[in-house]
Amino acid sequence: MAPTSAHSAIFVPGATVAEVSFGDDFSADRRARLLQTTLGVMAGGVSVVDRDLRLMLWNRNFVEFLEFPPALMRPGVSLIDLFRFNATRGEYGAGDIEQQVRERERLARKFEAHTFRRVRPNGRVLEIRGNLLPDGGFVSSYLDVTAQAQAEGETRAAKERAEQAFADLTAAQDRLLKAEKMASLGGLVAGVAHEINTPVGIAITSASTLAMETEKLRRLYAEDNMSQEDFERFLGVAAEAARLLVVSTARAGELIHAFKQIAVDQTSAERRDFDLREYVDEVLLSLKPALKKTRHRVMVEGPPARLMVDSYPGALAQLLTNLVINALTHAFDPEGTGTMIVTLDQPEPDQAEIRFSDDGRGIPENHLSKIFDPFFTTRRGSGGSGLGLHIVYNIATITLSGQISVYSQTGTGTSFKIRFPCMSPKSALAPVPDSNTPE
Repeated sequence: MAPTSAHSAIFVPGATVAEVSFGDDFSADRRARLLQTTLGVMAGGVSVVDRDLRLMLWNRNFVEFLEFPPALMRPGVSLIDLFRFNATRGEYGAGDIEQQVRERERLARKFEAHTFRRVRPNGRVLEIRGNLLPDGGFVSSYLDVTAQAQAEGETRAAKERAEQAFADLTAAQDRLLKAEKMASLGGLVAGVAHEINTPVGIAITSASTLAMETEKLRRLYAEDNMSQEDFERFLGVAAEAARLLVVSTARAGELIHAFKQIAVDQTSAERRDFDLREYVDEVLLSLKPALKKTRHRVMVEGPPARLMVDSYPGALAQLLTNLVINALTHAFDPEGTGTMIVTLDQPEPDQAEIRFSDDGRGIPENHLSKIFDPFFTTRRGSGGSGLGLHIVYNIATITLSGQISVYSQTGTGTSFKIRFPCMSPKSALAPVPDSNTPE
C-alpha cells in the first residue's frame, strides 16, 4: 500500500512559499532535522517572522550576513528588537534611533511582499526578498550580491565614462567645426583685403596725380603763363585719372559688397530670398584672391532662367568655399592648370541643384566612402584638417535639408551634386526613497 503524505510549508529562495511533501515515515523530529539541514546548506540567508513580528525560524547565513550577536538570536525574539539593535549600531544611517525603529515597524506591519537591495556599513550588498505567509507574517531570503553590485557599478561607471568621452568628443568636434568656419572667414577677410589693395592703390595714385596736375595748371593760370598745350595735356591726364578712379573704385566697391554680404551671411544663420546665380557669382568673386595664386579657374553655368531660393545663404557660401578650397588642396597639382565648373539647375519646380565638378586627379575608390567622415584627410600635416567635406555634408543634408552625392574616377576628376529645396523647411536650422521593507 502506497504511503500517504503529510505536508509542511517551507520557503524556497527565489520562489513563493511552496508546499513540500513528507512521507508518513517522516516523524516530526526527522522533519525538523531535515528542515534544519536544508536551511543550513542554503547559499543565502532565510528568516521567518509570524504575524506578531516574532522571529520564528532562521539559518546561519541570516545571522552571518546581518552580523547579529548569538545572544540576541533566540526563538521568538521580536523583530522590533532587531530593528533597535541595527539602528543603535548605525545600520540605517544617522538619525533618531527610536524614529528609525518606529518607521521600520510601521512598514513591517503592512505585511506586503517586497524586494530591495541594502548596502550594509561594511560594504556588503544584500538583495532581500520578502513573501507573505498564508497565516500571517512573512518569510524573507537574503542573497549576498556584493560582487554583482560591484560589477554593475563598474559597468555603470564605464558607461558614464564612455558617454562623457562621447560628449567631450562631440564638443571638441563642434569647436573644431566652428574654428574651421572662422578660419575660412579669416581667409576670406585676408584675401579680400589684399585684393582691394590693388584698385584702392590705383585710385589713390590717380587721385594724387590729378591733384598734382591740377595744382600745376592752377599756378600756370595764376601766372598767366598757361598755354593751350598745357591745358590739353592737363585734360588728357584728368581724363585718364578719372577713368582709373571710376574703374578702380567700382572694382573696390564690388569686392567690398561681395565681402560684406558673404561675411554677414557666414556669421549668421538667417534665411532670406536670393537669386542663386547672383549669389554664387558673389561667393566666387570673394574667392578670387585665393584663385589668383594658382593657374586654376572657376566657371559658372546656368541656370536656364532666374532661380530664386528661400534658404540660408551663409551656409551656401560656406559649402561652395569648402568645395573650392578642397579642390585646390586635393584635386590639382600646385603648378598645374585646372578647371572647376559650378552648374546651377532647377530639375523640379521646388528643387534647386548645384553640381561642382573639377578635372583634377580624382578620388581613389577606397576613399569615396570616407570623404564625408570627420577628420578623414589624405593631407594631414600638409594643410588638410579633414573637416572641409564633413562640413559640406552637414550643410547639404541638415542646413539645406537636401542630399549630396559624389562621383569620381581616378585621373578624370570629381563631381559633387547637391540638391535641395528652393524653400528650406523652417525647422532646418532649429539649431539627444527608502524601501517599504523593514529588514
